[in-house]
Amino acid sequence: MSDFAVTDEDMEYTTSQSALDNHWNKIIADGFVNAVEIYTEDAVLELPQSGQTISGREKIGKYRATKSEKIIRIERVRGRADLWITEYLRNQNWRLHNFISIMEFRDGKVIRETEYYAERTAKTDMFPSALR
Repeated sequence: MSDFAVTDEDMEYTTSQSALDNHWNKIIADGFVNAVEIYTEDAVLELPQSGQTISGREKIGKYRATKSEKIIRIERVRGRADLWITEYLRNQNWRLHNFISIMEFRDGKVIRETEYYAERTAKTDMFPSALR
């Protein structure tokens, strides 16, 4: 096989990356309400910090529809064929939060997503001058 051969993993990477790009662009444009096409019918959304697990594309859509959140900026997207991590900044209840979304793909669709978040804090001088 030459160095320039396209592998199945390359194709999976392209498919997943394209689906993910469309997903985040749709969310930025329209909010979370209409961005459920990326999920499989039996997808699971896990929110470990609140202990919630939401199963099924329809229920994930209903959960997302209850949120009046706005993504401010996608910070970074990293991944490969079947596992993608997105870091983004979201306005939630008039406060900025950093979010991490871990998405597991199967056949170009998300089968499992796990989200973690933290409220942004003001930047402070965390290191005493003796440590600089």
